[in-house]
Amino acid sequence: MQIRMLGRQDLLTAMHLVWDVFAEHTAPLYTPEGVEEFQKFIKIDHINDLFDRGELFFWGAYEGMELLGVGAMNKDGHISLLDVRTMHQNKGVGRALFETMKQFCVQSMGIMRITVNAAPNAVGRYQALGFQINSQEQIHNGIRYVAMDHMVAPGDVQSAKKSNTGIIIGVIAAVVVLFVIAAVILVKGVTSIVSNE
Repeated sequence: MQIRMLGRQDLLTAMHLVWDVFAEHTAPLYTPEGVEEFQKFIKIDHINDLFDRGELFFWGAYEGMELLGVGAMNKDGHISLLDVRTMHQNKGVGRALFETMKQFCVQSMGIMRITVNAAPNAVGRYQALGFQINSQEQIHNGIRYVAMDHMVAPGDVQSAKKSNTGIIIGVIAAVVVLFVIAAVILVKGVTSIVSNE
């Protein structure tokens, strides 16, 4: 399985997956108003607009060319979407997406608190990822949710710093190797010119 950030060209396929999962698992818990509100949110024009303005970042979990799951997070560290195809649920896909999103929060945005408004049927899954419940169930525009948050552990921050350090060391090592190779070639060239004179 590979997790990667999605581009604009991937969003339509991603929203189809999100709708399929929502329709099967969450829509039956919502009023018609809530279902309509969710549909408005995932309309491709709205999603493209959020993407283009840099307000929402998207990730996809892939097995070959098949999209298994989708995650979306705003620039404040709030998870807007985290959906996995039914046949791939309970296989670590959601956790892999979340861990990637969490590392992005730490490394790229410096965010240590991740939030989510979890659908009632997803509360247990978020708790398994380390989220805590912040409030009782609420309803807004027909959407039922439980506000939850996840504080990033210090160990996660260290691993992010270690991975950056490893990349920097690798780049420096590559530059040094290239410099040594160039110096050897230059010395051989000068030696060859001097010996020919």
